[in-house]
Amino acid sequence: GAHRVGTRLLEHAVQTARTLELPCIADGVATRAQAEAVERLDCSAIQGPLIGTGIAADELPGWIAARASSTPPARSATTLSDSPHARLN
Repeated sequence: GAHRVGTRLLEHAVQTARTLELPCIADGVATRAQAEAVERLDCSAIQGPLIGTGIAADELPGWIAARASSTPPARSATTLSDSPHARLN
């Protein structure tokens, strides 16, 4: 079905990035199941609704300041949504 076709396309895209020695960032990751599937494919990083949503440019300085003043959380499945861009490896 459509899910299988999408998975094959994703696998091909990751293999192509690896062949070209490019990082592979999966965009649009909305669920933990999707994040786990992408991680199994050895993608470099993920972004999307699971990680965070876009913010207005005028909110960015406060967002950066709030994160700069706090200690980064230890990496775990429960902190994925706290990161604007989750590294997988």
